[in-house]
Amino acid sequence: MEWENDIPVIDVDRNNFGSLFDSILLSISQSTFIALDLELSGLGVNERFKAPAVEERYDAMATTAKTRSIVSLGLSTYRMIDNDESLNRLGFQVTTYQVLSLCNQSFVVDPISCSFLVSHGLDFNKLFMKGVLYKPGNVDNEQPSKKNSDLRLLFNAIILSEKPLVLHNGLLDLLFLYQNLYCELPLKYGKFIADIFELFPAGIFDTKYFSDFCGRFSASFLLYAFRVTQRLNDVKRRNNAKHVYLEFCESNESNVIYKNFSLKHSHLSHENSARNGLKLCEIYSAYGFCKDSTCGLSHNLDMIIDCHFGGKLSKYNKSKQESLNEVLKSNSMGDEFNDEIQETNSTTQLHNTTKLTVNNDTETFEISSFTTEGQTDGQFTTEGQTAGRLTTDCQTAGILTTEGQTAGQ
Repeated sequence: MEWENDIPVIDVDRNNFGSLFDSILLSISQSTFIALDLELSGLGVNERFKAPAVEERYDAMATTAKTRSIVSLGLSTYRMIDNDESLNRLGFQVTTYQVLSLCNQSFVVDPISCSFLVSHGLDFNKLFMKGVLYKPGNVDNEQPSKKNSDLRLLFNAIILSEKPLVLHNGLLDLLFLYQNLYCELPLKYGKFIADIFELFPAGIFDTKYFSDFCGRFSASFLLYAFRVTQRLNDVKRRNNAKHVYLEFCESNESNVIYKNFSLKHSHLSHENSARNGLKLCEIYSAYGFCKDSTCGLSHNLDMIIDCHFGGKLSKYNKSKQESLNEVLKSNSMGDEFNDEIQETNSTTQLHNTTKLTVNNDTETFEISSFTTEGQTDGQFTTEGQTAGRLTTDCQTAGILTTEGQTAGQ
């Protein structure tokens, strides 16, 4: 299936978890890297999330992770199938799963979060009837099994695979994964970070970090970052510059749903909004979510991007090279899309980095792991140009896991 067409997403629930589990394991084991994203029952309102000290933020987030739950787990596996330097392209075969997840203990549900999830297609009736069960925290004298449809099995398989992990705004997701599918969160932030580095030795890559501190995008919610990099990747492809292409595995499963993220579909929507003369919603432009259900302003993502980048990503009628050069120079995007990642002065390394060597048929390359940084929300930063090139080239692919549902993060 070509990139411009619908993307198949395999819907996993309690009824088919056992039958699909072996194929999921195979997909993970053959992958070059894995992307994960969670949908949560809520976050509440906690000003300590923005505390200056990362330890205080950790305490606040840990409390939230212990009272809320995971309601959906998005998993995409990416297997490198092409790295043809002569054609300036990097190809991946992608398989995406959407796992409906249900905690078997009491948990808090936040109305605003539920409204957001419902507006993006989450069926709460199906969640409570067919969600794949799991028990949070420490599990005593219980062994997860396919028969019992336990989500911990899937997370254990991801850990054992030792693949590079891609997330978006990943610190919170990591806390929820640890608390809900691994064991009780430790009291100290340092212990948590040490455990995370041990669980994922191949490295953790956060696309929100790249959006905020490398691409310097005007917004960094997931769908925005995806669309910007998708459109730039398309410009690169048409100018024979280094670009990414994706192939999607066809499936005969009846539970496959299709998501449309094609640029053609996006531009048609953009033209309709522009024709109607709608003004942009500033709240949606910044956060990817508008609480006003009666908002009459435009939430069209391509109009927002054109406004932020002065239309440079849409000027396809110019000569190819002129168009490409203009895009690469606009809005501080050059550093990111010239395949270079600059070091951030505020970064404080807490742990030594590790490296994973990935073998391809024609070459071997190294991916440097990330180190946490102390002054920018405890997210992750890169070390080394090799890692920067991989992430830049794969960014469109790396954030495919969670299409529209997590746009508000």
